[in-house]
Order: sequence, then C-alpha cells, then structure tokens
Amino acid sequence: MSGSAVDQTKARATVSGMPNVGYGTSIRWYLGDKHIATTSRGAWTSTGSYTQEFTGLLPNTAYTLKAVAYGDDTAMTTKAVTVTTPQETGELAVTAQATYLKTDISGMFDAPNYTRSIEVYYKKSSENDYKLFKTVKEQGTKVSANITGLISNVKYDVKCLIKNGSTTLKTLTKTGIFTLKDTSLIPTPQISEITQKLGTRECTLTWIADKDVVGTTYKIEAKADGESSWTTLATLKSIESPKMVIAHAGNTNVKFRISAENADVAAAIINYSAELLFYVRDDFVWDTDKVSGGQLKISANEWNRLREYAISRNRDIGNDVNIPVVTSGDRITAETYNVMKSAISRVNNVGVSDKASGDVIRASDIDALRVAINKTA
Repeated sequence: MSGSAVDQTKARATVSGMPNVGYGTSIRWYLGDKHIATTSRGAWTSTGSYTQEFTGLLPNTAYTLKAVAYGDDTAMTTKAVTVTTPQETGELAVTAQATYLKTDISGMFDAPNYTRSIEVYYKKSSENDYKLFKTVKEQGTKVSANITGLISNVKYDVKCLIKNGSTTLKTLTKTGIFTLKDTSLIPTPQISEITQKLGTRECTLTWIADKDVVGTTYKIEAKADGESSWTTLATLKSIESPKMVIAHAGNTNVKFRISAENADVAAAIINYSAELLFYVRDDFVWDTDKVSGGQLKISANEWNRLREYAISRNRDIGNDVNIPVVTSGDRITAETYNVMKSAISRVNNVGVSDKASGDVIRASDIDALRVAINKTA
C-alpha cells in the first residue's frame, strides 16, 4: 500500500496485488479509525490495484490511511500508510510608507475546509515583543492589511500567523523595514521678528509654525559670531509667541533659529527655521573709543544708538523723553549734547555741566554719556 498528499486538504492511498478469486471481495477505506468508503469487487475480477482519495484534511497534519480487504464479511488483511499533508502556503510582502506598513499575503491555497484566520503583529526592531495589530479572516488566496499609526523613519518587524482556531499553521516574517522619512510630519518654525530690551540681553522672538503637532518640542537656539556650536536658550512644548529669551552673548551679531522635533511622529528628524541675524546689544559701546587727546569722531549711527538706549532706559522707569534723530553730516552742538545729557541724567547722573553755545565738547564729555547710560545701580 502506498499513499501521498494531493494538497493541503487531500491525500490519496493505493493498494495493489489484490487476488483474482471466485467470490466477491471488497476494500473498506479508513481515515484513522473512521470508515470513509468501500470499494466492491466481483468474483474473478482481474483488476489488482485500487485508489481512494481522502478529503477534508488539515494542512501540516499526519494521517493514517487504512485499507481492509474483506471476503464476504470477513476481514482478510489490513494495510496502512501514514501521510502528512503539506504546510499552509503563503508569502508575505511589506511595503513601507511614512506612517504605516502595507502587508500583503499571497499564495495561500484556496477555499480551505476550515475558517482561516491571519493574525498580524508588529514591533519596533529595537523592541523584544510583538504587538497584535489585527486579525482578519480569509478563505481566498490573498489578503492585505495596513499597520497604521507608526512613526516615520523607524525600523519595524512584521509577523503574520496563519491559523486554524488556536493552531498556527504557518508563520511569515519580515524584519528591518524602515518607514519612509517624511519631514513634512514635523512643524517648520519661522521667526518673523526679534526685539531687544536695551540695557539687558532680553530678546523677544515673534514666531510661528506651519502646523502645531501634539508632542512637538521646540528649541530656541543662538550662535554668536565666532562660535561653532549652537546654544539652547529655551525649550518649549508648544508654540509660545512672542517668547522672551536671554541672549548668551552681547555687543555682537547673534544668529537665532528655532528647531522642531517630535519623536512620536517621526524619528531622528529635526526641522529648523531660517536663521535670523540680530545684533545683541549689551552695555552701550561706541564704534570707536572716545579718548582724551585723540580725534573726536562720532558717527550718526553711534549717536542714534545712544538715543535708543536713553529712550529705552527712561521708558523702563516711566519717563517719556524726546531726543531728535541725527543724520550723517549733522554736528553735535551744545544744544544736541544738552538734550542727550538731560535725558540720560534722568536715569543716572552724568556728572557734566550743560554746554553753552561755543563751548568745547571734549571726548571726556562724550564718554561720560556712555558711562552714565550703562550704570545699573
């Protein structure tokens, strides 16, 4: 007796060498101990080989196929063979998108005689345990399922179990699949304006972002002239604008930028705003030192910066002062000097008398204005 599997749900058994006798005989076929069918033979039948097909089997299962030869109602001989049906078939393909993985299982055999379920699992490749995403039922040859809610630019593993009830018939796996890197998932900040409170390093940034994604961390960063690395001035969990920060350097050009990062949405992706250059003023300084005995030269830019300091310091203590703007080529007359000195004296004593028309304005008189405006106590 010989036997073989036809497919995952069928097997075939053959007996040969049946004798040609002068009385009726039969072959009773059994699947294990269950009687499946009977083949009858008349007297003087010359056919010596018979085949029976067994259906309704399960994949990847060993079965005992038996043939019992009867003469009339008497069992004459028993033959048996063990046949194992093939494993459940199927191939897994995974296609990565930014925030989901598309899983396709194909090549399953059609119309199994049981309710086929497919359990779809996933995990980050860095994790130990798989998570069940969903269970689908499919009697056809293929099925698809999207594993959603994933993080962009992260490596994942996928496992699919093809099952009959609680019995796993086949396990399919794909590992090390990166979701696509999508920077558009992270907000992109934009700085629109920076202002400074004179006499301090308090800088206020007005900024926005193209979207507000829950879980995003924003960092306000700065880098002064001559520096190679960025300094974090503030870390924010939401869009806060305007936002005041303390500059880490003064009397120098400082580049400001804002970064956005959200590891719950996209891993290892940081979006930056454009860098904005801003001159952070510390204590007021002249562009060139005003030294006694040297040539006294004051640019309109210097005088107007001093004007801004004087107005700002007065505003902080509730004073309203009016100091005219000068333009290139204007002279610093006694009147011009006295207006500036009067304004600064309302903040701190300058220690210089008013100038009369025709008086010489010395370098020391000019520098006294700088010293007074920079006093903090």
